[in-house]
Amino acid sequence: MSAFFAEEIKTNQRVAAILSAEVLAGTNFTLDRLIGELCDAKVWLVAVNKELDSLKEEVSNEFQKVFRVIDSEFIEHQKHEPVKPFLGISTGDWALVAQERSMERDLAAEVTERVLQPNERTVLQIIRGEPGSGKTTLLLQVGAKLVASGCVVLEVLPAAPLDEFQYFAKKLTRKAQARLFILVDDIYRDEDRAILVEVLSNLGETLPLTIIATTPSFADRTGSIRENSFLDRLPAVSPDRLTDRELAKLKQLPAVAKLSPKRFKQLTESRQILVVMLQLTEGRPI
Repeated sequence: MSAFFAEEIKTNQRVAAILSAEVLAGTNFTLDRLIGELCDAKVWLVAVNKELDSLKEEVSNEFQKVFRVIDSEFIEHQKHEPVKPFLGISTGDWALVAQERSMERDLAAEVTERVLQPNERTVLQIIRGEPGSGKTTLLLQVGAKLVASGCVVLEVLPAAPLDEFQYFAKKLTRKAQARLFILVDDIYRDEDRAILVEVLSNLGETLPLTIIATTPSFADRTGSIRENSFLDRLPAVSPDRLTDRELAKLKQLPAVAKLSPKRFKQLTESRQILVVMLQLTEGRPI
């Protein structure tokens, strides 16, 4: 009997129409309600875009030497920019990530999910590792995922003065009216940047701010940041070693697929990403 009704629903338009009407009636779903919800969503999107435009203007006017806004427009532009290789390997830059020419690290999804968890405090997520381990690329992959999730993302420029970081953060979070996600590459690189240790140790107030930053393992000063009720330090992550899944991705690359299983195992035994990539490609672009 059920097979008969299933066939009738597929072939008899009148039966299908009656059933659809009954289902819609049972869920109290109306066309007016659908239109209303779509209109609400459109209003919300317009408001979000307006706030982001306002933030971009603020950054351009007052903070152009400190931050740049990373949004969908920026990512789209980077899809047409040249990638700059170093030692035959494309190093971490936005063009590399936007064009999906880097191997996405397993940690990218993990870190993104972690920093998107609700949190009222200022959050610090450190990406720590050896030189050449892919810290910067991982940082940018996380940034791109945050943009795709609709977050407000800023990147600290390489030579940016950070002595007034708390003032910047306060003003911009008020302007954005949302949590800011700030990307900092090599956060403890010099004494000027190391001032963030003091700033984060003495926040004195709750700021809707998430800082995602890289540092070489030997330069990591995160342990010097004093614990306080306004800061949540998430456990550091390291991209130093390739996972089994990442090794499987590498094995599928045309330049690598021709290797015998034994040779591939020999060249990837260390799992140190920079060593592995140089050995697999013999210095040629990958």
